[in-house]
Amino acid sequence: MIEDTSFAIVLSLACVLMSAFYSGTEVALFSLRRVDREALTSSGLARDRLIQRMLERPRRLIATVLIGNQAFDSLLAVLVLDIVWQRGWVDSPWAIAGVSLAIALPPVVLLAEVTSKTLARRRRSRGRVRARDRSRCSWRSSRPCGSSSSS
Repeated sequence: MIEDTSFAIVLSLACVLMSAFYSGTEVALFSLRRVDREALTSSGLARDRLIQRMLERPRRLIATVLIGNQAFDSLLAVLVLDIVWQRGWVDSPWAIAGVSLAIALPPVVLLAEVTSKTLARRRRSRGRVRARDRSRCSWRSSRPCGSSSSS
């Protein structure tokens, strides 16, 4: 049992953020198209090489992401259960479990799952549009990117 409730709340928020990180990572990495993976290969950035190495072993990557996500979700459930139990808001063990679930479930679903995955998909889509615009400027027109069409 954690004696300091404020520490447990901060730790619970950290669990929600880490769960969001793992959920967003899952979407961002496994929704890459072949063109995106080829761009990672041709890039000279260390970050892109790291992503490429992780994607070479997809089973290991998805297992790591899912285990990390589940670990932080489970820790959050235990922390919230401990807080509800210590506070003595309800007496019945089933009521303690129900109140804990009602407190922990919305942040996990709304923030860690839905929001993080939506943001990861949106960010990937914006990157795709920028890449398409750059390619349009470079090979479909004789003018450089950013210049106006009137001469």
